[in-house]
Amino acid sequence: MYLRSLVAIVALTVSLGVSASSAFAGKLVALSIGVSSYASLNDLPSTVNDADAMAKLLAEFGYDARLLRNPNSETIRRAVEEFVDAAGGAEAAVVYFSGHGQQVNGESYFSPADAGPNINAFADHLSVTAILARLQAAGVRTKIVFVDACRNNPYTSRFGGLEAGGERNAGAAERFVLGPGVMISYASAAGETSGDSLLAYSVYTQALLTVLHQSQRVELTQLTRAARRLVRERAAANVEAPQTPFEVSSIDEPVYFVRTPGGRVRMLDRPGSRY
Repeated sequence: MYLRSLVAIVALTVSLGVSASSAFAGKLVALSIGVSSYASLNDLPSTVNDADAMAKLLAEFGYDARLLRNPNSETIRRAVEEFVDAAGGAEAAVVYFSGHGQQVNGESYFSPADAGPNINAFADHLSVTAILARLQAAGVRTKIVFVDACRNNPYTSRFGGLEAGGERNAGAAERFVLGPGVMISYASAAGETSGDSLLAYSVYTQALLTVLHQSQRVELTQLTRAARRLVRERAAANVEAPQTPFEVSSIDEPVYFVRTPGGRVRMLDRPGSRY
């Protein structure tokens, strides 16, 4: 199926480790991307809503959030480059993605509106690992990516000259090149599909939004654990097919979302968007 996800890297308030209340007050930036309308894949009803809601909520937690709706590969390329430049020296950066995705040879990629089987030309701005590496080089301290997407490959046989093997992209096949201060939070485990929804938001994003809306202050691992429980409860009620939210992290100190006035959402150009 398709890698749907929230690729969100979120700039969070990071605990100094001395007390639960001490936190950095540096620059917080976020890039929220949602793709609902695809040229060669089935459309997704809720993903642009996901990105809208996440951008607005991150602004409530003090982030300078950029919102991108239905971008093609070139629009994402420009947006990622501008975001990395803007994130330079930030205390935290969040990238959120909701849409189709692809997992190939252990690497996860975002699928833009003009997605096709060959992403080699755009790997530096569609690959989760590559985006994280660029944020690290820009001096961002804490780097968080939320990917609300399926973690398999929608294309059969070959993908950009690489063996597709969606079902084989699990376990040891996964590649995580984290570096320091990174969390990647996936809506599903390797090789799994991720539940889209006929409701306003996708399953995993709805869980994240629920926890954040109820919180004045929440630690990152508490947020992802609580969201995972909500997804499992929903699956147990037979609302959606089972999925297992999954994360990997190299963060070694508490990281907090704290409601802070002053955040904003900036809408980026979206050529060809119908929204």
